[in-house]
Amino acid sequence: MTNENCESHSHSKESLALQSILGGTKLSPQAFFDTVWQEKCTVFPCQDSRGTSIPTKNQTSANAVGVGVGWWNEEQVRQQPFEELIRHGPQILTDILERARNRTEVGAIRTVENEAHAPTTQQHAPLLFQNQTPIPDPHTLYGTSLFSAYLDGCSIVLNHADAISAPIAVLCQDLQHSFPHAYANVYITPPNLQAVSPHADDRDVLVIQIVGKKRWTVYGGVPIHYPYSHEQVGKHGLEVPEWVLEGPRLVDCVLEAGDVLYMPRGFVHEARAVSDEMSFHVTVALATQDWTLGGLISAELVQQNSANHGSSARSSHNLAKSLRKAVPRCFGRDDIHRIPTVEKEALTNEINDILKTLKEQLTIQRISSSLQCKYESHNNRAFQIRSQVTINDPADILIVAMQIRESNNRAFQIRSQVIHSMNDQQQTQTHQQTQTQTQHKNHQVVGRDAAQTVGMDTIVRAATAPEKERVTLFESQRSDQSITPLPKRGLQVREDIADAIIRILTKLKSESKPQTTCRVGDLKSLLSNVEQHELRSSLDLVCDLTLLSFARQCVELGALAIDG
Repeated sequence: MTNENCESHSHSKESLALQSILGGTKLSPQAFFDTVWQEKCTVFPCQDSRGTSIPTKNQTSANAVGVGVGWWNEEQVRQQPFEELIRHGPQILTDILERARNRTEVGAIRTVENEAHAPTTQQHAPLLFQNQTPIPDPHTLYGTSLFSAYLDGCSIVLNHADAISAPIAVLCQDLQHSFPHAYANVYITPPNLQAVSPHADDRDVLVIQIVGKKRWTVYGGVPIHYPYSHEQVGKHGLEVPEWVLEGPRLVDCVLEAGDVLYMPRGFVHEARAVSDEMSFHVTVALATQDWTLGGLISAELVQQNSANHGSSARSSHNLAKSLRKAVPRCFGRDDIHRIPTVEKEALTNEINDILKTLKEQLTIQRISSSLQCKYESHNNRAFQIRSQVTINDPADILIVAMQIRESNNRAFQIRSQVIHSMNDQQQTQTHQQTQTQTQHKNHQVVGRDAAQTVGMDTIVRAATAPEKERVTLFESQRSDQSITPLPKRGLQVREDIADAIIRILTKLKSESKPQTTCRVGDLKSLLSNVEQHELRSSLDLVCDLTLLSFARQCVELGALAIDG
């Protein structure tokens, strides 16, 4: 099948993000769909031609991890959804970790992936991996703190991040100008670790490196071309064949901030953070397994439209029933020559009826209408969820992004109604509540609220005895009020960095006069040159997100306090 220029016929404007991704090559969006789409694994490196606003690698490294609000320039968001995602990657990283935590306060961290395209709140709960294996009971170990999990060496996977992060929601909405539907998962991996084992997916993906670096390996051998969900090797007990892993590699490279890997479904792949940097990437999922001709034919055959009347409707209904019933038990159990002729003739007649129905009723118009309903259903439900992400943001970025692109379809009309459903009074109340909460947090120096304000420029010190007691009292009150029992937690640290972290904490808690204080981003400087040399291999794995996670956990637990 070829595209036949169908994209140019159906959309006068392509995704701005897709154009930015392709900007460093000679490919137009149409050329991408004609020559790359569903066929070729392709790396699109970050290029200056994408725009002068692309940050340098130093600006987008883990060294820039921080917190804050008001990072968005409205005009730039209007015009550069991809560039803004890369530029503000460090802030998005910390913001999404907090947002994911807040959404899981009512329950435990999830351990089983849900693949539905219209996520519920529970589906936002993160998945945690250690040693390429899901953690069976993460809530007992970490509560709902993803910073605690990261400090202990967990890789964090957040499915449907477009329902959590406004910038990612903007990206997905924009990409839907070129793709039928898009949603996004995020992967946060500590230095020198790998989240999951080699596997293949049932969807095409755009892997966008946001912060840090990750080495990607894509194998040339494809065990199952264009797999459906139950055919994903490396998942659900279906092993990756050895000949694939021992064969040639199509891609073997390190992605850095701004680099993008396009990978069709079915290709076996694995990825690992490099030894001295963590990795934060967004995987945009393009659910091609839902858009296949085989799937559409199957769905039409078993879901014949019974809204019509007359003999044609009755015939379709009877055919649908026969397709849903099991074939006679003799088939597959007995030798074909021993099966009674009457049974074989009956099954042959059913097959002929199916072929007749395909010829008479399954038209390109029907296929197109079915896809249109599917796309609108997914996109409208996803948008209603995404639109809620921006309510508490300093600027309603999703609304801005939607207003800059014209659309004549019914889906856009529905989206516009959702957007304008919030009146001025609701927005004012939300702003006032946010201000009150921020003022309250600013007066805290220990505990959960204080920890949320800790960034790389925050000055920390050892907590005093009264400050520690305040945290103990607060945790006791939370346990009394919580439906879900809260675990009693201490500071849990990845084994290969534990020595370095303990030394840093010991320096901060020393009883020297004056009291030791330090900026979070400079915590490693507390160690002497001799100690730094002694702990070199351990310190190499202590990235800035590790320092931030350490500081936030210590402030939350009452070991450290914010100074000033």
